[in-house]
Amino acid sequence: MKKGLLGGIGLAVAIIAGLICIAKCSVRVPAGYIAVEYKMNGGISKNVLTQGWHLISPTVKTSLYSVGIEQSYLTSEDKGDSPKDESFKTPTADGKSLLVDLEFSYKFDQSRVTDVFTQFKGQSGESVKNTFIKPKMKAWTQEVTAKYPVTDVFGDKRQELNEALDEYLKRKFEPYGIIIDTVNFNLKFILSKVAALKLNANAQPRECYFQIRNVNVAVKGQKPQWEKKVEFAIEGDGNDALVSRYGVNVSKVFPYWKVREGDKYIPPRHRGVEITPPEWEESGIGKVIRVVYPIQYKDGHVEYLSCERADVLKNLAAHIKNNLQNETFGICADRYKATDAQKAQIEAKKKEIMKKVSEIGELEAVIDCEELRPYISPSYYETQSRESMIIRKMRNNIMKSIPKKWDNPVQAYEYNTMDATYREVQEEIEQNANKEEFIPEPMAIEEQPKQSTVAEAVKPAEKEPVPAAGKEPEIPDFMKQEEM
Repeated sequence: MKKGLLGGIGLAVAIIAGLICIAKCSVRVPAGYIAVEYKMNGGISKNVLTQGWHLISPTVKTSLYSVGIEQSYLTSEDKGDSPKDESFKTPTADGKSLLVDLEFSYKFDQSRVTDVFTQFKGQSGESVKNTFIKPKMKAWTQEVTAKYPVTDVFGDKRQELNEALDEYLKRKFEPYGIIIDTVNFNLKFILSKVAALKLNANAQPRECYFQIRNVNVAVKGQKPQWEKKVEFAIEGDGNDALVSRYGVNVSKVFPYWKVREGDKYIPPRHRGVEITPPEWEESGIGKVIRVVYPIQYKDGHVEYLSCERADVLKNLAAHIKNNLQNETFGICADRYKATDAQKAQIEAKKKEIMKKVSEIGELEAVIDCEELRPYISPSYYETQSRESMIIRKMRNNIMKSIPKKWDNPVQAYEYNTMDATYREVQEEIEQNANKEEFIPEPMAIEEQPKQSTVAEAVKPAEKEPVPAAGKEPEIPDFMKQEEM
């Protein structure tokens, strides 16, 4: 009896010991992976373990490496293996800094995994990814973007940049037994705006453009740390496209008219709710003094919205005021470190300059004033750009005044964040919330014309005038030809 009991216990112990031994001496290799065998004394087996269960010696250890496609992320959002903000800054050839997201796929070369194991001192594939692949992805991406100016990054050479980056990364990782499959380089912040508003960044004429602003990224109370940031803005045909898509009750935006000094122009006349269309006889002589947009609405009536050349003075005054924001006139080195007395002196000087703008009171004279020239962008006074700049401002003033109905809140948000009034309010909030405000670049840069406020942008559309019964809207013949 006792012998039987002892025999049973011995058998049970043997079975348990056998199971423990099997557990200790077996390894499972998941699909898409292979395992490198190495001994505790440092020796590496030439053979690798493929997918499935394998029995190994108790003195042998394994390290897994992916030979199937693995997706990895360096993004600002919680995505895949990037649970925190892993977006990074990358330089351009003209000294700018861009914040980018990167998505890539990779695998280890199956025929060289033992070399990978040796080269990375026994690290697992996951460890190699986190300590080598991701850091090198950032460093080598920066080497590629540093060869391209920011205008190429956002412009026609974007595809060339992507191809160059893909080829460069594949070549750099290949000696390490790492195969890069795909790379997706994403300037998320900028492109989200372009995509949300359905604009074409490469269109000619331009629908949008990019400008550089200096931003103080230091925490309040610390030494200023200035970085150049790229900002996105809409212009010209971009505003036309937005009104065509989102203008309240807008059916069609006709090509705009450029009325010159030598042209014969009779403005529209109103008789009750009836409108007599304007008359325009082109001469092609003189400066453009007026821009007119014929806008057709869904009920069939046509409105003729215009802006005079003289009205651009308001845009220029806002531009000068914006460029004075960080000006200290040599009174102190930094406006944030100025004493109360110095701040008063600076403010008095700014008021003096703006008073001079008001006293001159004429667009061309303000542009040509040598005293004001340091605070005006060259786009306003250079011969090759002066006329096109003024025309663009007249166009923008018209199109931005038209109410828009967005498809979703994202579009409204992206559009409003480019509104000058909205930005001023946000900067005021940030400053009072004990955060460092975003500072426009001190050098002269083109200002954004005054746009409607957030409240105006979302207010209900006013009821459109109803055309007189039985009368079709008149459209001049030359305008119909433009349409064709």
